[in-house]
This record gives sequence, structure tokens and C-alpha cells, in this order.
Amino acid sequence: ITGCDLSGLSDGTLATIHAYHGAAESTNITMTKDTSAPTGTIAILNGASATNNVGTTLNLTYPGATEMEIANSNNCTGTFGWEAVSATRAWNITGANPSDVSVRYKDTAGNLSPCYTDTIGFDNTAPTVTNVTSSTADGTFDEGATISIQVNFTEAGFVASGTPSLSLNTAPARSAT
Repeated sequence: ITGCDLSGLSDGTLATIHAYHGAAESTNITMTKDTSAPTGTIAILNGASATNNVGTTLNLTYPGATEMEIANSNNCTGTFGWEAVSATRAWNITGANPSDVSVRYKDTAGNLSPCYTDTIGFDNTAPTVTNVTSSTADGTFDEGATISIQVNFTEAGFVASGTPSLSLNTAPARSAT
């Protein structure tokens, strides 16, 4: 069947036609109208606010979609072509701070979703010390004495493992924990 105008009809299964090709042959043809765009979401690293690695994972939802196109942009431009949908996808962000990734979905009828975007902060520069001061008065201290030391960094950070230590400018050289 060619040339059917379905524009005045609502979405869904419209008709099943039983076509005869002869006494012993027949074919059932079902027509379905689908103008509804698929929906979806995107989250970089499960919605993390920042990363220090350009290699990330995208977490995607796509009810009704069969294909997706992904871009390192906030508006689905510069995509890398259509590919089969997947709940997760390894992805390299641009390394800009912040970095945007967008996705658009397509269903079997060719309907396109809106553009979905997520943004993640990117920082792969370790904090550095900007200032070291002490609220303890200058003096001579016995071993085991407590000296209060304040250390300022270029940005907030955390100790991933172990105990932080500070090298002291003493003779002989010592460190404090």
C-alpha cells in the first residue's frame, strides 16, 4: 500500500488489512501511526558535580528510543553519529571546566527527542599550598609538644588515604603529622 494519508488520525494501531494474492496466499498488513517523540535523560558519572578525569561514564535512560547521538556540547551539535541506545556509555569529556555532554534519542518511526544535557566540573590540577602560619608563639619546644599550624591551599581538597604530613624547615629536617 502506498500513498496513505494518516495526518488526520491519532497515534496507535490504525488498521490491519488482509490482502489476497491469490486463492492460497494472503498477507496481513498492520499500520501504526507514531508521531510521539521519545524521552530520555543523561547523567555524567551518575550526576557527579565534578571529576578529575576526562574518561567518564554516561548514565542514560531512553524509554521508547532505539538510537541515540551524543555530543560534547550543550545543544546536541557536533554529534558523533547515531548508535544503538545503551544504559551506560564510556565517554571522554572535553576537559573544559565545566564540560557539557548532550544526547538526542530517536525511535523506530524516526521521531526525535529534545536535546538532553548534563554538565560536570573538571579539575585535574592538585591543590597547592599558598600559606603556612602558626598561632603558637615562636620558641623552643620539647619533643612531643603540640604546635598549632594552619595551612592554606589554592582550593579545597581531601586526603584520599593515609595521614597528611608537613615537612618542616628545621635542622635536622623533620616532618609533622
